Amino acid sequence: MADGEVRIKLNTVVTALNWQDDVSELVRRIRPDRWKAFQVLEIQGENEGKVGPLLISADQYAQFVARHQHLAAEGLGLVPEDNDAMRGSYVMINPQEQFFANQSARFRKPSARRWLLLDELKLSCSKAWIGQGSGSVQL
Repeated sequence: MADGEVRIKLNTVVTALNWQDDVSELVRRIRPDRWKAFQVLEIQGENEGKVGPLLISADQYAQFVARHQHLAAEGLGLVPEDNDAMRGSYVMINPQEQFFANQSARFRKPSARRWLLLDELKLSCSKAWIGQGSGSVQL
């Protein structure tokens, strides 16, 4: 990557509000280096009771992905991540320092001691990768 070059990663959360959309023209205009589409995921203790109206079926998600497969020929291939692919693959931290490794799609309470946060993440996500490319960190 050249100095000053900005790389763009586009993330799309596919929900009941947008699963029927064709966002091909938007993706062409943005021309991201990487485009991921996530199926909306319910996380117990974080968004249950709020996300229900946004949830979609595996078939609806697959239709969204299929609708955009043609973009791969333009170098704008979609990286799909359905609920099964997301469980156990991410560590998330909110502004309140609450974090979870979503193996079971459950929210995990934070440690009372901030300095233990990284150690707890290591225990939760043994050998997990955080990030992509040269900024990756293996725990």
